[in-house]
Amino acid sequence: MGIKNLFIKSDEDEHKGRAAPPPTRPSSLGVQLGGNVVSGATSRSYLGPGRRHVQAAPMATTVVTPTAVDSEFSAEIENQLMGVPAPKGFDAFLAALENLSQFIPDEGDCFKAAMKMAAGHGLTPKQIIETLRSKLDELQQIQATFQRDIKREAEESSAAREQEQRALTAQIADLQRRISALQEQMQGLSHDERTLEEANAKMEEKIAQVTRRHTGAHSFHVGRTQELLEKVQKHLGQ
Repeated sequence: MGIKNLFIKSDEDEHKGRAAPPPTRPSSLGVQLGGNVVSGATSRSYLGPGRRHVQAAPMATTVVTPTAVDSEFSAEIENQLMGVPAPKGFDAFLAALENLSQFIPDEGDCFKAAMKMAAGHGLTPKQIIETLRSKLDELQQIQATFQRDIKREAEESSAAREQEQRALTAQIADLQRRISALQEQMQGLSHDERTLEEANAKMEEKIAQVTRRHTGAHSFHVGRTQELLEKVQKHLGQ
């Protein structure tokens, strides 16, 4: 799983409300090298000819390991370390070292006993040292690759966010311009509405004035005509 996929999976887990995979706690030696997962078995182990099984407190170790290891990243690193070649008997040495640590309190005696058991496979201390150094070199390369990839991912993510921010800012500015234009249009329509209302009021007043004038004139002529008719009928006898 690459860096981008890990980011994507982490985002999916967050959106779906799922917790990230729980960290795994390494065993007493915490040795996991290239697929050589060393178990923390507490069963008794064969110590060699002439030796008897001895139950002892777990030995103190000088191997520096974190108190908790992220299982997903650990599995990713394990897969990459599997490409480092290991001589025959190397896995057996690691397994013996882990098992014997439960019974042999002295660290030096524990390493010597594990070496004696692995020697049957033809393994030598020099081969172990060379293999471990190769794995350390590979771990350094893994870390360098990780740092490069995560830096690139961060830069790409930052660039994408900046682009989205610019697009969002442009959309906001466009909406603000449109809102401003609509507000101006609304102000213009409101002015036109007031102007029309004023014009309607003036027209109604003019109509009322004309109606009053016409009604007055019409009433005058009706009265005069009616009066003349009455006088004609009175004096001319028609």
